[in-house]
Amino acid sequence: MKKGLKIVLLLFFINFGITLSGIEIKLEKIIQIKEDKDAIIMIPGSFTVGENEEIILIDTGAPDVKVFNSKGAYLYSFGGKGYGPGEFILPYTCYRNKKSLWISDIRSRKIIQYNLINGYYKYVNESRQTNVCYGLQVISNKIYIAGYKSGKDQEYSFYAKDLKNMFKTEYIIPRSLKFGSGNLNGKYHYSRYNSNGYFDIYKNHVYFVWSGDLRIIKLNLIDKSKKIFGHKTKNYVKPIVTKKFVIAHKERNSRLMMEIRKKYSFVGGVFVTPDYVGILYRGVHQISQGKYPVYVQFYSHIGEFKKEIVLDQALANPYYQGQFYYSKNLSKLYFKNTKEEDESYICEILVYKI
Repeated sequence: MKKGLKIVLLLFFINFGITLSGIEIKLEKIIQIKEDKDAIIMIPGSFTVGENEEIILIDTGAPDVKVFNSKGAYLYSFGGKGYGPGEFILPYTCYRNKKSLWISDIRSRKIIQYNLINGYYKYVNESRQTNVCYGLQVISNKIYIAGYKSGKDQEYSFYAKDLKNMFKTEYIIPRSLKFGSGNLNGKYHYSRYNSNGYFDIYKNHVYFVWSGDLRIIKLNLIDKSKKIFGHKTKNYVKPIVTKKFVIAHKERNSRLMMEIRKKYSFVGGVFVTPDYVGILYRGVHQISQGKYPVYVQFYSHIGEFKKEIVLDQALANPYYQGQFYYSKNLSKLYFKNTKEEDESYICEILVYKI
């Protein structure tokens, strides 16, 4: 290798390392979601952000989807309760590209597609699923799904469907790889009590996490090679299942289960940019402040831990799911705060520039 080329490469790696380790997250603005008589939010769920920064919010309590503009003013709703075309029983997660919006219903077990037509989302199609879908993305006529799937040889937690032939399945991440070592059928394994999965896709790789462990699985979608990484700091307390938790779960004692969960951390998702891999998790409950802090970790694409930052003013919900969206185009992180007041919800979107 020529001396000049060596120097250029050295400077590139030095600068790349400085960029990652010196990364900052700045709270840019707060979008207050404004309710009115036509848009009372029952139970705010997952959300995504449109091309003009409109907020597309799943209301699991209604259930429907409510759309607000970039300043939080209500625009319109679509969907509704039922088993018919375009209707929901329990909508859970969503994914949007320039043309379409996909929403999974974990109760009726289907994925519904809406197309953006003249500024409004209109029902197009839906596909039935044999199991629940916790996360999804649509890329090049494939719909990638995080959720339980039984294959010919074993069970899977991440797989893909061909949009032109939904009977065709590509099995990608087996359940055993998702949950790691240990007896998955043992009554004290946390996967029996929390099985959510989250992922992001960048180029030929999927980055997959689940809520019960800060453990990122990077898998090459072409040759299936993999790398697993994650860095547990003092702020992260891995969830474990105790006998007390088992009893509370068996007795359906939600209050006791909530108290137990306050003592642990839960991962809320992963996002990937050309420069780094980001992962969000909520910390343990802060009694003095009465809230759950939110932490963002950054890694290089090869899995090197770079930095952990507490997300300013972000309030994690107890179960911590569906609370953020990352815009690759704008390099912005959107986080949903939900506060209860007078038996109703106040919802706001925190917008961070990274």
